[in-house]
Amino acid sequence: MKFDFRDYRVWIDFLNMILGLAIIIIAILAMQGENNAVTLFSAVFMLGAVMFLLNAIRNLKTNKVFTLIFLLLTAGMVIAGIYTAGGI
Repeated sequence: MKFDFRDYRVWIDFLNMILGLAIIIIAILAMQGENNAVTLFSAVFMLGAVMFLLNAIRNLKTNKVFTLIFLLLTAGMVIAGIYTAGGI
C-alpha cells in the first residue's frame, strides 16, 4: 500500500497514533499514584478530545453523521477533562 503524504488523512492517522501512545503513557503514570494524578487524568481526557476532533475533521467531507458523533464525543471529553481538573 502506497501512502500519499500530501493527503491530510494520512497525517490525521499519524497524529492519532502518536496521541494514542501519549494517552497510554500518561494513563500509566497517573495510575502509579503520584501527587499529580488528577492533572494527568485531565490531560488524558483532553488528549482524547483532540483525537475525537481529528476524527471529526477526517470525516467532515465523507460522512456528516460520524462528524456529528465525533463532535459530541469531543464535547463530552472536554467536559470530563474540566470536571477531573476540578473546574466544574
